[in-house]
Amino acid sequence: MQKTLLTLMLAVTLSVAMGAYAQPLDENLEVKTKIDSLTQNYERLKEMHRLLLAGAKVLRGEKEILLKENERLKLTLDEKEGEFTEEIKELEEELKATYFTLQTTEDRSRKSYDRIKELEKELKTQNAQCKTHDAQLKKLEKELQNIKRVNLKAEVKKKKLELRVKEKKLTAKIKEIEKELKDTRSTLQGKIASLKKEAKKFKAEAIQAKHAQKAAERKEELTQKKLDKVKIKLDKERLDVHYNMAVVFDKNMMYRDAEREYLKCLKINPEDAGVHYNLGILYDDKLNRNAQARKHYEKFLKLRPMGDGSAQVRQWLLNVEQEKRIGAEVR
Repeated sequence: MQKTLLTLMLAVTLSVAMGAYAQPLDENLEVKTKIDSLTQNYERLKEMHRLLLAGAKVLRGEKEILLKENERLKLTLDEKEGEFTEEIKELEEELKATYFTLQTTEDRSRKSYDRIKELEKELKTQNAQCKTHDAQLKKLEKELQNIKRVNLKAEVKKKKLELRVKEKKLTAKIKEIEKELKDTRSTLQGKIASLKKEAKKFKAEAIQAKHAQKAAERKEELTQKKLDKVKIKLDKERLDVHYNMAVVFDKNMMYRDAEREYLKCLKINPEDAGVHYNLGILYDDKLNRNAQARKHYEKFLKLRPMGDGSAQVRQWLLNVEQEKRIGAEVR
């Protein structure tokens, strides 16, 4: 640029010098004035060139700083993702152990319930046997009473002796049956007591299993909530990193990089109104992509119909529609 200006000035100077001999004095003054004006313009252009070189140097330095900051943020994000991945793995292992304990408790509870059913069935059988013995005893007592009533005067002493022998036999049999019934009842009472004790134990185990199941369910719920909190925290930190990088890229006119970071934010949280707002402005003002700008403006208004920026976004939408009708025009 300096060589071009010097060449231009020399050409003008030679032209003026060669024509000065053939022109009047007033024309020489006018040429001199033009030369002075060109010299001043040259100095201004030289100063502007110097300022542009200095600005480019500053921008290169800022770009290097931004690239270093970007690398640092990526390393920080990778470290935090590794930490949260380990924590999530530990929680998943704990959740698996909880599921296994719950399954074991359910199996024990089911076996206890089946055992209680078997004991109740055995108890019913023993009760039925007791009733049968009671019926036989009542039948023998009734028969004995009938024999005692038979006291016919026409019967001979032999008949009476036979009756007495039979009565003695029946009495002995009754005592034998009563003793057997007593033993049976004692055995049944022992079995019933044992069955009741065992049933009580199984019921206690069932209640304990139920409590363990509830505790496992509560633990599972708490573990799931903890996992959700960890995921929300990780997503928020990732979103903040990408959002801040996008803002920095946007301020330094690195619009493609800013677009990439904003889109990463939307992959993490598609319902972030602020990201849609900034992305709409980026497409509208910097990249001249009106269709994408309108899409994000409309999404922003859907998420935040009232509040900061809503009225301005509606006006921008009107402008985008007008540009669509009359052609691309920078606002």
